[in-house]
Amino acid sequence: MPKSEIDNIFHILRGFYPEFDYYLDWYRMEPNVYAFEEYGQKFVVVSGGLARMIGLSYEGLMMAVAHGVSRFIGLPPTTPTGWVGTGAADYFAFGVISRGIWYGNSWINSAMPAFTQIKSIMDLISPANAGGDPNDPVEYPSIACRVSAMSSGLAGGALPECCGGPPVPLIGLLSAAAEPGGVALTFTYAPVANEAVNVANYATDPTVGIKAAVIDKTQNFIVHLEADFTAGESYKVTVSNLHNIFGGGVDPKANSATFTAEGGDAKPA
Repeated sequence: MPKSEIDNIFHILRGFYPEFDYYLDWYRMEPNVYAFEEYGQKFVVVSGGLARMIGLSYEGLMMAVAHGVSRFIGLPPTTPTGWVGTGAADYFAFGVISRGIWYGNSWINSAMPAFTQIKSIMDLISPANAGGDPNDPVEYPSIACRVSAMSSGLAGGALPECCGGPPVPLIGLLSAAAEPGGVALTFTYAPVANEAVNVANYATDPTVGIKAAVIDKTQNFIVHLEADFTAGESYKVTVSNLHNIFGGGVDPKANSATFTAEGGDAKPA
């Protein structure tokens, strides 16, 4: 049965990507997919050990072979030898190739089982071998990073930074402007609402108890802090544990700002 599945997968992918030779090395025991070029021809080879892997069915095998194809034609970054990076190939397989070979309702009904199957196989890898190489994340990302790349490809997100994608934008505190009864903090990105209103995420020096944190009604990248600041005294406010919609946290190089408190007890609007 695995031979029939692989044969069907090769026929489908050959229709979309005829420039590659597809081959099943039935007696190779290591569960893997190989992509290489020899004598001017590009090959994608599936081992019999992978085809026979318990828990990996048609959908998962399809995306495993698609990963091999992606090593030739996927998105950057590439390795020093010119191959598409490992995480980038995972991302391209799920984010692009899956949508070409499956469409409509068949896409979600096939792509999600493929993700589940491949993740279950990757979960078998021991923690000692799952960490990747932090000095070469493009070629050797961690298993957790590879799973993240597949998931992001499915969701239409960006290639994760952990495997060579663009850095996730961080939240920076641009300024702290005194106002009656408190201070208005302006951020580079709007923080997630439930974190923005948590007074525990703000600290001042000298220490003053924050009574409330309120998101501005018209500009959600501004947060008003209500506290009993002493008029004319200078304060430094530091933020932590905030995230933006991209998942980026607080930039440690831009997590604080200073201001001089005003008088009055009016609460922020």
